Amino acid sequence: LGVDKSLAWKLSSLVAAEDLRRVAGYVPRSAGARLLIAAIREQGVDADLVRNVETAFMEFEAMVHHHAGDRDVLEVMVDGLGASASEGLVKHRKLAFRGNVGIWGVQAATRLSSHVLALDDSGERIRYVQLGALYRFRRHRPGPAWPLYSFNSYNDDGTLAESRLQPLQQSADGGESFLIPEFCRGSLPAVSMHNDPRAPSCEIGDGTLGRCGECDLFFGHLDAESKTAVRDEHNQLGELLCAVNTPIEMLILDLLVQRELGERIDPTALVYGRATGHPHGAERRDERSLIPFTEPLRQLEPGPQMTSTQLAPGYMEASDMACRRLGRELEQFTGWRLLLPFPVMPSAVSLKFRLPS
Repeated sequence: LGVDKSLAWKLSSLVAAEDLRRVAGYVPRSAGARLLIAAIREQGVDADLVRNVETAFMEFEAMVHHHAGDRDVLEVMVDGLGASASEGLVKHRKLAFRGNVGIWGVQAATRLSSHVLALDDSGERIRYVQLGALYRFRRHRPGPAWPLYSFNSYNDDGTLAESRLQPLQQSADGGESFLIPEFCRGSLPAVSMHNDPRAPSCEIGDGTLGRCGECDLFFGHLDAESKTAVRDEHNQLGELLCAVNTPIEMLILDLLVQRELGERIDPTALVYGRATGHPHGAERRDERSLIPFTEPLRQLEPGPQMTSTQLAPGYMEASDMACRRLGRELEQFTGWRLLLPFPVMPSAVSLKFRLPS
């Protein structure tokens, strides 16, 4: 036909597409459609067939205008149908990441959120450690204090559950901090603690800008107040959340569960948008606030290197330390991992499961 390779690729992809949800991205736009029609006309294609092609393009554009307004919005609508492994969802999240970096002036390469659940001697109560990290965090301009973490524990109805949080590692100055200095790296900024006994939190202050100020911030806690491991009148579900409040390139969300409990649960990964509702507690977390994604929740290979990943230096050693604080070895756990590139900000990424009877 004598058309350029970009148009030829779109046409071949359009013809070969097996998933109809991907077709909209392959249909040539107005300029490409005119080039195609001129090319097939020059090749002597039957005039009636050429008119049919012209009519089909016109009807398609009319459909786009009526339902979406333009092609870009149509692709967003189609991506929202989910189900298939759509590159479009990641593309839109990556664009949002770049926009948020520009707006807020901060970014991080990886956000780690790891939840470690062990059974007590009775087998009916859970002892819990949470690990978290921001890797290669940096500021691009001076700004206000940035939230690093906030810990909260809730019942199914959204009311606060009792917690007694303890640091996993003592800070260098002997103060009360949930940072784990052994795994922190780089030019650490000033960090301020807010030691509310029910919901402690931490904020990152100003520091060196750009790559020279890049750092890894690792934190975690042990909850000395055990939680039920079985369904009761107050709780039917287990849910572990990671709040995404920083522009990040990759989220690692892990659930590590002592094998005797892990064999009795079936966790599901969900992403809840935070466009509505309170950022903590009884916010709206139902099907109305779900954000589509296609990345799978995968089971980890059990063993001493179960948590190892190049995306999170020091995490394997930290998870081993967490298990030992619970009186267990990492080999006694089974695990699940969600890898989510460019997660939506703000959102709450959830691992949810029904508690065993």
